[in-house]
Amino acid sequence: MILRILENGSWPESEWIQHYWSGLLVSACKEGKGHLPDLEATELLSQLTTIQARIFASACENAAKYVDSYEKIRARRLSKAADELIQISGTHDRAHIERDVQHLSWLGLLEQTVKWKFFALMDEVEVTPTPLALSLYAHCHAHRTDLSRFYTLEPEMAASYS
Repeated sequence: MILRILENGSWPESEWIQHYWSGLLVSACKEGKGHLPDLEATELLSQLTTIQARIFASACENAAKYVDSYEKIRARRLSKAADELIQISGTHDRAHIERDVQHLSWLGLLEQTVKWKFFALMDEVEVTPTPLALSLYAHCHAHRTDLSRFYTLEPEMAASYS
């Protein structure tokens, strides 16, 4: 696994993506069982293009997060304007962005949404990160302990039913 991280982490030209690989390496070098199997994290990160990594990072950074009643980190629904996704991704090719968002969804990093008809006509796109994405993001930032600490979250109180 360490060899795979070193191998994949040496290819990206973007320094910030190399930082993600180094963070993954640090988080892989821990004792005990983590929240995300390290091999799975390595496999997921190796499947992201630069544009996909930008969308993934933006979703994880900008989504409001909470700890559910099962102590799992979750994100609240996050939508981005089409123009904002163009700026985040660094490309004006809306069809490319649509394919990249769909790919992130297929990988389990973004919540599954309905298939878009024409991205060019959409005002907003849902890019809510999954618990898997939030875990991967924390590992890419060398986080090695409880995810609620990385995101500085407290468990939510159960809603009262009256």
